[in-house]
Amino acid sequence: MIRKKIIILLFLISINVHAEGGISPGVLGAGLSSVEESIDGYFYGRLLSLYYQMDIGFGAAFSPLMFYIKINDAGDTSLTFVNFSLYYDILNKNEELVLGPVVSIYAVDYKQPDFFEMRFGLQFTWRLPDMSIFSEMLALELGYKYSIQQQGFYAHVGVNLLVVLFYMGYIHGSY
Repeated sequence: MIRKKIIILLFLISINVHAEGGISPGVLGAGLSSVEESIDGYFYGRLLSLYYQMDIGFGAAFSPLMFYIKINDAGDTSLTFVNFSLYYDILNKNEELVLGPVVSIYAVDYKQPDFFEMRFGLQFTWRLPDMSIFSEMLALELGYKYSIQQQGFYAHVGVNLLVVLFYMGYIHGSY
């Protein structure tokens, strides 16, 4: 038994897998969601995104805060505290682009502590090369979401929070 564990440990240590990590202040965006034969629009945001991606294409991302505000029903908001994604990057040799399947878990909503939602989809992300800080500039995702309360398809696009704040300051300073 111990011999098996030592062999597995030596195998894992001997694998030469390089990885990179990064941090982003977050993403702000908009999207569409189909729920119960209707299509709803929403605004969303992720604050402080951390990611880690191996050279072989597998990666993980975590964000401690994610919010949604429905456009049709301003009273319907969501703020989740556990937001975790696993993904595979088909273009793993390209440092700037991430394209591939993603599985995400969103849990612990401020209104519903037992909230749990899973998403299965396809993501596309453009990152700045050779920058581990503020690197996620554009994020697109589409797929299927499932929770006890609702199921349906979704699609959203978002941009880096600093880009949004810069343009808001630029436009505000222009007047």
